[in-house]
Amino acid sequence: GIAAASSNNGRGVAGVSWGARIMPVKVLGGERGSGSDEQVARGIRWAVDNGARILNLSLGGEETSPIQDDAIRYAHERNVLVVAAAGNTPDGKPHYPAAYDTVLSVGATGRSDTVTGFSSFGPYVDVSAPGVGILSTSWNEGSLTYEYGNGTSFSCPLVAGAAALVWSANPSLTADDVRFILEDSSDDVGPAGWDEYSGRGRLNVQRAVQMAQQGKPPTRTPTPVNQPTNTPVPVATRAPGTGPALQVDSKQVAPGALLAIIGSGFGPNEIVDLHLVASGADRGLGTAQTDAQGGFRAEVALPRDQPLGAARLTAEGMSSNLTAAVDLNVTQNGGQGQSVIKGTVRGAPPGEVTVRLTPALGVAGAELTTRADASGQYSFGNLTSGFYALSASAAGALPAGPFVVQVDGTAADVRTVDITVAVTRPAAFDRSPQVPSTGDQVYFPETGHSLKGPFLKFWRDHGGLAIFGYPISEEFAEVSATDGKTYTVQYFERNRFEHHPEFAGTPNEVLMGLLGLEMTRGRTFQPGAPFQSTPTQVYFRETGHSLSGPFLRYWQANGGLAIFGYPISEELMENGYLVQYFERNRFEYHPEFAGSRNEVLLGLLGIEVARRNGWVQ
Repeated sequence: GIAAASSNNGRGVAGVSWGARIMPVKVLGGERGSGSDEQVARGIRWAVDNGARILNLSLGGEETSPIQDDAIRYAHERNVLVVAAAGNTPDGKPHYPAAYDTVLSVGATGRSDTVTGFSSFGPYVDVSAPGVGILSTSWNEGSLTYEYGNGTSFSCPLVAGAAALVWSANPSLTADDVRFILEDSSDDVGPAGWDEYSGRGRLNVQRAVQMAQQGKPPTRTPTPVNQPTNTPVPVATRAPGTGPALQVDSKQVAPGALLAIIGSGFGPNEIVDLHLVASGADRGLGTAQTDAQGGFRAEVALPRDQPLGAARLTAEGMSSNLTAAVDLNVTQNGGQGQSVIKGTVRGAPPGEVTVRLTPALGVAGAELTTRADASGQYSFGNLTSGFYALSASAAGALPAGPFVVQVDGTAADVRTVDITVAVTRPAAFDRSPQVPSTGDQVYFPETGHSLKGPFLKFWRDHGGLAIFGYPISEEFAEVSATDGKTYTVQYFERNRFEHHPEFAGTPNEVLMGLLGLEMTRGRTFQPGAPFQSTPTQVYFRETGHSLSGPFLRYWQANGGLAIFGYPISEELMENGYLVQYFERNRFEYHPEFAGSRNEVLLGLLGIEVARRNGWVQ
């Protein structure tokens, strides 16, 4: 599924190389997928003899054998690329078959684009790829389904699928050529150059295909497994604080659900073992690695066959022996929860508005609908944990929504989301007649809108087109969703400007709208673990969130707190991009522009808010 699932069909997932052919060869069996070196070796030879070009081996162990050696050599001599999972035991020991010189060994990175705490490391690691919360096809008790998985076994087929794309772009390449291209095109996410955790870097499929189209790579020798370690193990003093603790994004979970975990108070730079204990059974969920302050963030997939009922998530530091736990309730997906989403609909005649609640992420079931009552009130109850899309419509009115709302499934979680259904579209969004541009006024034919006065000055002083984009409206009066006051505003592709006459003549006369807060109202972002700020990483106690890397550099270079406000989330994956929300906007990391001024861009929140209000398509 990860390597080659059919694409663009509205079902499940899209494989990396959706046009590749799959040759399934079963070499493992039993409940836990066990087998012998002989079985694996026979499977390798059979696949090679029957025309396979790429072998994906999401398997392995600590020991090698002559029969496995011969099979790997057999494949390499016949121009077959072998891609293998580096392993999920971060002890520095080699993991076979990944540790063979001619095998492309794959480690795992997480949602923050850094190597995970569970990924095996050592001089044999060649590249890394995402391996946390990977959704793929699954076989569960005789039924085809989809579920999340964690581990280098899920990173490996991302690289194998990329290898198929590279070969399709240039069929004249050899197996070693394909391997070198995948290594050389990767993004360096660790210490400069090769390191024993991420190898040569995190997979970059676009760049790999582009390199393949340019021809054969320079000839070189594969990295030998006895290469000395160049990466020092970080050492730090444990930060003062209370005992270890765990936080989860939801205590009401379903079998197979993805669970986000934040830990604090453990030993610095240690491996933390994660387990789920229920009905006397203890099931391992993998590991995480703490930072220098003893904190960690991890995402794990619960077992698909996890029994319903009470369960306890435990975390134990493997060096410190410190432990923490949190109680969960495992319920069937789509079953009865206790959370409530309610609110008031304004702007349309009471009783004529239909409100819809559509399961979006982590929830199964049909769309729910209700009518707002005579006072405009609506309510949805007995909701299970997950994300929902909330929208409203009425005859003769513009559609409103969707609003993304997250609930945890408990009775204490009651979300209030008020919705305004507009009957008419503000005339300010209509294209205006073209006027000559002057020093005090600029007309943009691209969108048919002009910019002048204090808004033009603010736009120019703080980055202009590169930061805010084009205006998508003229100036008009709008009631603020924050304080209920009426302000003169103007919408841009990436934000909204507000004129505050009470601050006339000061730097705050024009402010960016709080669109980050507006777009995430109804969502929950777990706080990060506190730490002492440094020049490269800053923790904001005001919101409990941190800022680092490219996002910190962009924030500092383009106005910081005065322009964007505080971060209101940690980094997270959304629509395929690494993003982070701030009070006034959303930052998006664009790897396709790495090293350029567009590496970080503001989200198109101005357009998103206007579209949610039904003002633009």
